Amino acid sequence: IIISHVNSTPIPSKNPGFTFGNRQSKSRVDLFYSPHCHISEDFYHLLKSVLRIRVNDKPLIDQISITIHWMALPYHINAFAATKLLKFLEKKYKDKVLPFLELMFSKISEYTCDLDSFSEEFYQKTLITDAITVVGAADPELNENFFNIREYEIESRYAF
Repeated sequence: IIISHVNSTPIPSKNPGFTFGNRQSKSRVDLFYSPHCHISEDFYHLLKSVLRIRVNDKPLIDQISITIHWMALPYHINAFAATKLLKFLEKKYKDKVLPFLELMFSKISEYTCDLDSFSEEFYQKTLITDAITVVGAADPELNENFFNIREYEIESRYAF
């Protein structure tokens, strides 16, 4: 996890990632999450608590810009597929990115246990079903061919 201030960090200010909070703020926090990592899940819950703290009578979330960068670590087997869905949501349903991340975190044991018992297609179908649940409707791209869409593949690799 890297916490930085604009113009004082080696991370370019236009680095890809999902930004929320006060996008106009001069204070920026860059976070790096693997969507199927227990430690990322723990930190995300801590982050939500901290962002509710009031500073000068305003919630902290209204005073800083937060950018999440997806890092699908190779030992989190299904995290890359999850990153592809997060990139899709960033593009088409920005307001659903954090709810989807929270849903995945709430089901993290389902995504990370018995990896030898289930196929990659099983996990992909589970991720698609969860994305449809969060979006609230079937999107034409959210189907069995989603993981073959090159655009999200490239963006996910760039994110890593």
